[in-house]
Amino acid sequence: MSRWVGIPGAAITAALNWVVFFLGAQMLHSSRPEFIATILIVSLVIHELAHLITMEAYGIKGHIAFLAILGGAMPDKDYERVMQRLPWTKVAAIALAGATACVIVIIVSFLLGLLKVLPLEDVLRIVSLNGWIILLCLIPRWMFDGGYFIKALFNSISEDRDARYVEIMTSVIGIAMIALLVYKAKHMLQFIPVFFLIFWGLQFWSTHDNPRGSRSQLAMTRTQQARWAVYYVFLVIVGLVAAATIKTYMV
Repeated sequence: MSRWVGIPGAAITAALNWVVFFLGAQMLHSSRPEFIATILIVSLVIHELAHLITMEAYGIKGHIAFLAILGGAMPDKDYERVMQRLPWTKVAAIALAGATACVIVIIVSFLLGLLKVLPLEDVLRIVSLNGWIILLCLIPRWMFDGGYFIKALFNSISEDRDARYVEIMTSVIGIAMIALLVYKAKHMLQFIPVFFLIFWGLQFWSTHDNPRGSRSQLAMTRTQQARWAVYYVFLVIVGLVAAATIKTYMV
């Protein structure tokens, strides 16, 4: 796809998504639907640009588009085979780049709050919305970033170690969930379905991975596997904490 076609296409679909977010916020009785819509679309654009920049850093030209509240960074057709031959540690970097960008947005918003550029209420809304984006994109389903990442991770891990990784990753996330439940009480109950989706996704990919993947030349090393697994868990916990900063961002 020509860059001159891709950029206007991304801009048009992003604008349409802004309208969807605005109407959705209105339906949820937000007093500032334009603020919610703007924060969501800006965060999603930054999220997808992070995927695109990382992809192109590895020599793969791509484009982004936004469809019905979702966005996507995709390799151009001529580079799809190059993408398939990427080492899986680079696939992991591309998959988690978007969530990493959302963490940066959270940090920047806190700094703007400390500098009194933004009121605390707006900072907390930005943090919470980006927390939800992080959590949802990391769900290990195929069309989500988490799905691409977890597939690359478990394809790299040998079959005799898959279950151990699932146990450790879900245990750490579960402990974080329990700690937040104790601290936030009923407010945290809304995150329980997210935890089970993550648990189910990890369990699924650990038993539906490529049994010979660990012997592939593209596979992550054991050190890379451990580091990426830790980073994924870290991002999930950041998403949980950020999303839980306020009970509702629709006021």
